[in-house]
Amino acid sequence: MPVSKIYLLESVGNYVRVFYENQQPLLHKSLTYLEQKLPEDLFFRANRQYMFNLDFISQIEPYFNSTLLIVMKSGHKIDLSQRQSAKFREITGV
Repeated sequence: MPVSKIYLLESVGNYVRVFYENQQPLLHKSLTYLEQKLPEDLFFRANRQYMFNLDFISQIEPYFNSTLLIVMKSGHKIDLSQRQSAKFREITGV
């Protein structure tokens, strides 16, 4: 499976749920481990729980205290911390 098909990674205890197409397998890896392996220009670490593929963003909405809410094409909503919101703005120019 090409990594470009992965749209979301969710930390679930000692596993990571990988969302792609209509599948959601669990990998016995940490999100931090996968963050180091996946291309930085494609994936963004939102918070301790989520990492998402920038190509699958549907909307970017302003949220509380100058943070951002990312709405994925899948319907998932991910809120970024202030620090990650600032980093996301730098990377994307939003």
